[in-house]
Amino acid sequence: MPVATPMSRLSRALKTLLPRVPPVAAIRSISVIAILLNIVLFVVSLKLIIRSIAALRMQLDNIAQGEGDLTKGIPITVEDDLGQLARSFNIMCSKICKA
Repeated sequence: MPVATPMSRLSRALKTLLPRVPPVAAIRSISVIAILLNIVLFVVSLKLIIRSIAALRMQLDNIAQGEGDLTKGIPITVEDDLGQLARSFNIMCSKICKA
């Protein structure tokens, strides 16, 4: 009489719990889900980047047209290159205000 090992019990349990899906169909489904998830993450990150650039551009446009308030800074919400750019812009504006 063969002894049931934990792996053989697990294998039997998985076979009974999982539906009978062909491996190719399962891989295709997982690939489609992964691609859709990547597209969603790409769109969200792109919107965040564009929002940061747009805030900086609007402030620069206001200053270029002579209507900008140099005492108002750009809020820094991230610590990446755009955050550093906003921080440098805020420092530049404060130095111009002091002069």
